[in-house]
Amino acid sequence: MSTPSAQLRLHADLARRAARRRRGWRRLLAFALVLGVYAGALTWLTRRVEAGVERSIQPLPALLHERGHDAD
Repeated sequence: MSTPSAQLRLHADLARRAARRRRGWRRLLAFALVLGVYAGALTWLTRRVEAGVERSIQPLPALLHERGHDAD
């Protein structure tokens, strides 16, 4: 049979392992949240810049003339 001190050491070791596992899950969750926020912000910024670029593009006058869309 094991002694009470051996049982305490075993219990302390199991408690440390459980705490380490919980910290690992918390870190993983925090990393996933940060990654999700980053991806969302990058998507939002990309769409915003893309819309601005689309608004700023002007068709070339030569292309308008070739297609019969004279502005005159």
